[in-house]
Amino acid sequence: MKKVILFFALTGIMTMNSLTAQSVIASGYCGGEGDGTNLTWILTADSVLTISGRGEMANYGYNPQPWSPYSYTISEIIIGNLVTSIGDYAFTYCSSLTLVTIPNSVTSIGEAPFASCSRLIAIEVNIDNRNYSDLDGILYDKVQNTLVCCPAGKTGSLSIPNSVTSIGDRAFYSCYNLTSVTIGNSVTSIGDGAFSYCDGLISVTIGNSVTSIGTLAFSSCYRLTSVTIPNSVTSIGDGAFTSCSGLTSVTIPNSVTSIGYRTFSDCYNLTSVMIPNSVTSIGILAFSGCYNLTSVTIGNSVTNIGNGAFSFCINLTTITCLANVPPTLGSEVFYDVLDTIPVCVPSGSVAAYQASDWNYFTNIDGCATAVSEISRENASVKVYPNPTTGKVYLSVESNIRIYSIQGTLLHETFGSEADLSGYPQGVYFLKAGNKTVKIVKE
Repeated sequence: MKKVILFFALTGIMTMNSLTAQSVIASGYCGGEGDGTNLTWILTADSVLTISGRGEMANYGYNPQPWSPYSYTISEIIIGNLVTSIGDYAFTYCSSLTLVTIPNSVTSIGEAPFASCSRLIAIEVNIDNRNYSDLDGILYDKVQNTLVCCPAGKTGSLSIPNSVTSIGDRAFYSCYNLTSVTIGNSVTSIGDGAFSYCDGLISVTIGNSVTSIGTLAFSSCYRLTSVTIPNSVTSIGDGAFTSCSGLTSVTIPNSVTSIGYRTFSDCYNLTSVMIPNSVTSIGILAFSGCYNLTSVTIGNSVTNIGNGAFSFCINLTTITCLANVPPTLGSEVFYDVLDTIPVCVPSGSVAAYQASDWNYFTNIDGCATAVSEISRENASVKVYPNPTTGKVYLSVESNIRIYSIQGTLLHETFGSEADLSGYPQGVYFLKAGNKTVKIVKE
């Protein structure tokens, strides 16, 4: 009798193992502790990836995940109740993934774990998890002060809740279908790569409490057309807006003290830039490759401009530099920029510029004193639109003077509007009361 029971028991085990073997497509280890065997992964024929074992998961990125050959087939991920971490880029490019639930055992989540999971519209978190939570399918820390990860399948417009004070590194990485994002006034920091490769992002509103914008924060947001950086921002990271090829205008506030490496490089459609008086340095390749940039105004506090900062700005037609002492130039700052374009500098500093590295340019001339006193901030007078194709309007009536970029007075009137229709395209200065504004005529 015992032999019969043993026979059926063995037969049952063999049958179960056979069924399991038939349903398993691939398997292996994915642990982040010791030799990596603390966690195992199994991909079954029903397109379910199961992570089991105990402890931390390995990080990925430069090294692909072991299931990467099958990423496009994975539709569901089951993470075991003893797994304590999800690694960097763990499930990127799982383009068929529609469902994932994070168990209560997970205490840390790496960077962009679900990047390019284009069908993932919601991330769920076990309610008993002490470190993370979800709201409307978006992953947050437990108290929802930090937005950790937005699933890449989110579409349309998104407003970040008022509880959030920081947007994590790569939180919206490759959210291709988001078109607009409103960042509330509670947010103080935007992490590195937070919105990188949000290909469909057209507009972003940055709240007036943000003090720092991280490295590559909005890089390769190809459809983003304009950005206003609030006065609260003091730090803009390297490459923050690089390759935003649709960007036509950017407002840099007087609170920013430096413009870093490649901050606005390859913004092909950027037409004009005004660098405020608060900025002291312009980084290497900061505006390199901005092919359609026609005018640049450099504030009076800039002391150093890095290598190739305006290289390949082949359509640059005017430069205004308001620094009394010529800023030190790195190598090939204006590479491929015509040396005959007008360079407007303070009237008393023409000789100093001509005797410095700026002597690359053959048309350095002095600006009128009024022109060199540019102010971006004046609550009493607003001038719009800028750029303009004709008229500009003032928020109050005032004495209005229009100057050429060389400082020649062209027109004087009184009222709340000025008409530039009769002037050629280029850069002009409008003085209204104590305020002088650079106007771009298109």
